[in-house]
Amino acid sequence: MAATANLVQDPHAAPSQPTGNVQPDTANPSAPTGQKSSATAAHPANQQSIHDQDLVNLLNVEPLPLNDKDSPLARVDSRNRDLTPQTTHTRHADDRALPGPTHTDKITVQGSSSNAQDTVSNGAATVEASSSQDATESLIVVPTHYVFIFSNPKSGNQQGLPLVQMGINHYRVRAEPHVQVQLYDFLDEADRSSGLKYLNLLLNKQKSLKELHVWSAGGDGTLMGVVEGMIEMGIDVADDPRVLFSVIPFGTGNDLSQVLGWGRYVSGTDVAGHHLEGLNKIVMDRLNGHKTLLDIWGVEIETEEGGWIREAGKEKVSTLRRKMSNYSSLGLQGRVGVGFEENRRGSRVLNAMEYSRQSLGVLVHGAPPVTNAVKGLEADGLYFDLEGKKSLRVTHQPIEMVIANIPGMWGRHVDLWGVADMSRSIIREQKGPTDLTSWTPHCAYDGKLEVFGIGSLRSYFRKQFSFGRKRLQRVGQMPSPFSVHFRENAHIHAMIDGEFYETYGAKKMTYTRIMQIKLIGGHPDSSRLVSDLTNKVAELPGPTGEGVIPGIDFPVSKTEYAEETKSDKKERRMSSELIHNRSTPVSRAGSIKHAANHEAAIPAAAAGSSAVASDLHVAPAAAR
Repeated sequence: MAATANLVQDPHAAPSQPTGNVQPDTANPSAPTGQKSSATAAHPANQQSIHDQDLVNLLNVEPLPLNDKDSPLARVDSRNRDLTPQTTHTRHADDRALPGPTHTDKITVQGSSSNAQDTVSNGAATVEASSSQDATESLIVVPTHYVFIFSNPKSGNQQGLPLVQMGINHYRVRAEPHVQVQLYDFLDEADRSSGLKYLNLLLNKQKSLKELHVWSAGGDGTLMGVVEGMIEMGIDVADDPRVLFSVIPFGTGNDLSQVLGWGRYVSGTDVAGHHLEGLNKIVMDRLNGHKTLLDIWGVEIETEEGGWIREAGKEKVSTLRRKMSNYSSLGLQGRVGVGFEENRRGSRVLNAMEYSRQSLGVLVHGAPPVTNAVKGLEADGLYFDLEGKKSLRVTHQPIEMVIANIPGMWGRHVDLWGVADMSRSIIREQKGPTDLTSWTPHCAYDGKLEVFGIGSLRSYFRKQFSFGRKRLQRVGQMPSPFSVHFRENAHIHAMIDGEFYETYGAKKMTYTRIMQIKLIGGHPDSSRLVSDLTNKVAELPGPTGEGVIPGIDFPVSKTEYAEETKSDKKERRMSSELIHNRSTPVSRAGSIKHAANHEAAIPAAAAGSSAVASDLHVAPAAAR
């Protein structure tokens, strides 16, 4: 029987090398919006049929006879008689006690070469051999999808410890045999270096490579440590379409894991499980995930002459440069965190208790306003002076300033921009990034940072509860670059992605968006980051995505401790009416009348508020 080898050309296969250095468009990202990983994708239906008798003969090779003197098994040095076959037994053709390989009638090869034999020789993804009895076997030559897991054995409850203690460096996934999983100890310098070098080798040398997944198993800071290491190796983490990141929540807060849809923690202590079932479930869940984007920010703190920066438990330095993916803060949380890090425990529960103890300690010492150290903010070519009593329109100046990239924080999947009642900036000069009418919904890929203030110790402790997040002090939505300027001889604490710092004599702290990376998240129904990108939320008008006119398109609440003007009070009355109308069913006639009042109210709102331009374009109702 003449056999046929079918070559499958994969239309989704990535090129062997990165294609250029193109910056993704934040409004309309060029990266796939919610597409799934190709690791579990079905084979393409279109196949190019070719005939390769050599490959057929290779898979249907005849077994070696045991009693043949010319057989390779019989060609043993006569001086070693113990190794010379002594049997003349020949298995009967009907003896199926130990069946040999089935006969191959049809061969399907998945790869990039136009020749099936070259595909196998150079590293095919899969060779599927089928017999006349409809039996199909998958013969993997070289993996096309790799998963590198860098585990931090000290994070959280130390759930990553079993992964680095197993006597396994890598294994194949039986359900998806073209996937190979690599395990490395993030804290072991030699092991981490070995993993980074291997993935760099694969990216540059393995032609059949389609996707390289790099996952951090630890806290929120572990991912950035892996990204930093890859950048130092010269790996293009931003523009190589084959590089995909994800996280496994072994830390304490795990904010990034939550907005990706992977939950706050992995249950149990033995996450690998019996026969690796637990680890395989983690792997397969993410291989079935969806792609999304995440901005990565560079953070730099400069100091005056004689100034210093000290990370908790480490030596003082004069300049700090690092990367940020989640969020940072200035003020109270950094102060609490420095004490926490120097007393960190060995379990997630004990760590939470220690953090609470450190937080309660501030009740004794009090918390000074952030503006004692911060003198101004700079973004979008504008400088906002925070010195003087008239710079802010609140009676209580913030004791904490939060700078957020992802819509989730504090280990509780808290989206301040979406959960807190919408309010105007606490900065009296409202223009550009501090003007509420220029704000858009909070997205992690739009090149902007959402900045908030916490006005008092009561607010700081109440933020752990949903009712305590309603009236936080909004500052603005800051595009890159964004700078915080400090007063002379300022002493302040900072937190960046779960790492805590104490500073003295800091001069300026600058946030610059330096890249976007591609992540694997859960289903859009459970993943905020995937859902935002899929639905193009960053393109929606206004801070709630409903429009740009406060009091008309969306309700506006009173800022915590705010001094209200007449226009502010008028705006809030309109907001109350808006909330009432939204909650009250109306007839079609009533809807038309309300729409007419809505259009008539727009110019009045624009004239009644100094922050709303008179020629402001109002999006059509369908767009809102």
